[in-house]
Amino acid sequence: MIDNGYLFAKDNKRLFVNANIGCLGNCSYCYLPIMGYSNNKIIKSTKTCEEIINMINNSNIQINKDTLITFGCFCECFDEFNKEETIKLINYFLDKGNQVQVSTKKC
Repeated sequence: MIDNGYLFAKDNKRLFVNANIGCLGNCSYCYLPIMGYSNNKIIKSTKTCEEIINMINNSNIQINKDTLITFGCFCECFDEFNKEETIKLINYFLDKGNQVQVSTKKC
């Protein structure tokens, strides 16, 4: 299992990836505050694609091409702070043969 905010997985079936934590959208329907994360500020800084990949490689999760990669569960994955890194990460996982799911919260 891995759970550091940037990455969450119980096993190798699904990996949640967040380049940063929090969101600036402040949407009234947002679930982030219920989970203990902010929906009106970034509470953890943006990690680069390389830093996220290193976190995965140094974890005990052994992902493979059958692992579903989900982006944006604890952040807005296409905000101005992390859009570029999110796109790099999406391409990285697509190149490895993974299915990718993107959860955007843009209002």
